[in-house]
Amino acid sequence: MSYPAIHRFIDKVRGISNAGSRDFTMPVAEAKALNSEITKLLLNLESSRESMPAQSVKPENIEVHGGDF
Repeated sequence: MSYPAIHRFIDKVRGISNAGSRDFTMPVAEAKALNSEITKLLLNLESSRESMPAQSVKPENIEVHGGDF
């Protein structure tokens, strides 16, 4: 999936860090698009977690033999 608003945001943040600027402003339309894409990602993450079966972690049995020691 492509998330252009996220990529634009990352590019802008990288650009301002090089310029030494301390403030960052964003048009409302871009902020809404970024919010929408982040929400989609979080919903996809939540649904993928719910669809995965619960995996229990079982410890393996470890045997140590010293031989003739």
